[in-house]
Amino acid sequence: MSSRHSRSSQATQLGASVPQQAWRKFHKVTPLSQGGVIWVVLAIVIFNIVMQMFEAGFGDALREIRRITITHLFIGLGALVALTAVVVFFSWIAWRYQSFAIVESGVHKRSGVIFKDHQHMRWDRIQTVEIEQKLFGRIFGFASVKVETAGTEPAMQLGLLTMEDAGNVRREILNGLANARAGIPIGAARGQHVTPEHVSPDQAATQAVYAAAQPAEQPGWQGAGPSPAGQAAPQIPVFDPDDLERDRQIFSLSTGRLIAASMLKVGFIFSVLSLAAIIALAIILDEGGFLFLILAFVSVLWAWAQSLFSEYGTKIFLSANGLRIRSGLTSLITRSIPPQRLHGVVIEQPMLWRRADWWKLDAVLAGEVDLDSDAQAGQARHVVPVGTRSEIVDVLWTMLPSAGTDNDAALLRDALDGTGTGKYFLSAPRRARWFDPITWKSRGVCLTPNVAVFRTGRFRRRVVIVWQDHTQSLRVSQGPIQRRFNLGAIKLDLVRTGVEAAQKNMEIADVERMMWVENNLTAQAREVGISESIEQWRKRVGV
Repeated sequence: MSSRHSRSSQATQLGASVPQQAWRKFHKVTPLSQGGVIWVVLAIVIFNIVMQMFEAGFGDALREIRRITITHLFIGLGALVALTAVVVFFSWIAWRYQSFAIVESGVHKRSGVIFKDHQHMRWDRIQTVEIEQKLFGRIFGFASVKVETAGTEPAMQLGLLTMEDAGNVRREILNGLANARAGIPIGAARGQHVTPEHVSPDQAATQAVYAAAQPAEQPGWQGAGPSPAGQAAPQIPVFDPDDLERDRQIFSLSTGRLIAASMLKVGFIFSVLSLAAIIALAIILDEGGFLFLILAFVSVLWAWAQSLFSEYGTKIFLSANGLRIRSGLTSLITRSIPPQRLHGVVIEQPMLWRRADWWKLDAVLAGEVDLDSDAQAGQARHVVPVGTRSEIVDVLWTMLPSAGTDNDAALLRDALDGTGTGKYFLSAPRRARWFDPITWKSRGVCLTPNVAVFRTGRFRRRVVIVWQDHTQSLRVSQGPIQRRFNLGAIKLDLVRTGVEAAQKNMEIADVERMMWVENNLTAQAREVGISESIEQWRKRVGV
């Protein structure tokens, strides 16, 4: 109790440092969105009850359904409406005590009726500022602004806001962040345009990006001001986050390709064939329970559809803060991957995608293990869910400045298609086939001054590219049977990522030599600095 009281008093003191007139309220529909959660929970509960009823037998389910009268339905509906009203009422009380502020010290958010909570992000800690739209927001034109830091602090959610206000808040924070980096007062970010004489030449391009995103004559985040003619500018509702941006699009995923690629996954095909075999067996044996089988098929279909919903409409843009990736059907997520956060990339090609030459590209990001679930980590990692070879290569070179060879394109071709030892890759010896008879020839390691590349997979190709200045340590291991064949494994350790960069069943002499070479390359890369700063990245990609 004392610790909670201490946090509450600290929040009160921190909030007192923000001028009272700087605090802003969220939109009034915020409590209503909280009430909608009750209906979502109810749908999940009903689905689980129905599944249990049908598992016990279809006849038992019919007897239970017949017991339900119209009176029971009205009582249940009334209780649900009453519960929703209670949730909305308490959410409204909480909403009255929620506000945020954008001031010289950073972005602030306060909440709490009895126990106060104050969240503060300094300008030098802010890393990404994104717009998120859940299903409710997509339907009615609302969104929240998500502010993330470079560390492990929890993200700050500012919402709900109208799409127009959310876009204005995001631009205001980005403008303030640019001014903080340029040494300009943060107040210039609020309704003031930064003039060129206040900006150094190497910062002018950064300021121009944010100035171009500002609407003409915009005094603040509340809306546009009067037009030069003195008449109020027409207010056009904003329902699409891209309407608020002027970033250059470099990739767009079509719905047809997404569906086809999802159906060409081994897991989906195996699930469908297994379900068809069960149905055929039930027909042959004249067994009942077809309704349960239908529900099982719906479960399989839903698991498949969830990946479609999260990857639907994926678009990639070049923005001032890095790659901006937008995806989602029922829940639209817009996120940025700044170059400083990249530790590497992973390129994969499932077996059934080989004929169409489709690939997927994931980012190796710091802090993936700090996310709440594997689904969140996967969504944060995905860059291109499915793309052609040329699309993957184009996006890859916006993430990787150089592989550090005389012919980076040839290195990439060898990584995607090559087998055995060649100019760039050192592969496993022939005796490794006793441990790995199918993929031993496709295994390979390539070490350059800029990157370490690990290649594996004969039918399902997987290529891991790690920036040399992000490797933390190197491990060599050898099992008792491997020792008899003079084979060993090598593994690179990265900082808090969910991706493994390793290779096994390599010649032990090669592994020991690679360990010595990699230690030297890592030390040189850290001294030189392989990773790009945001300013270097903007200059290279032309934003």
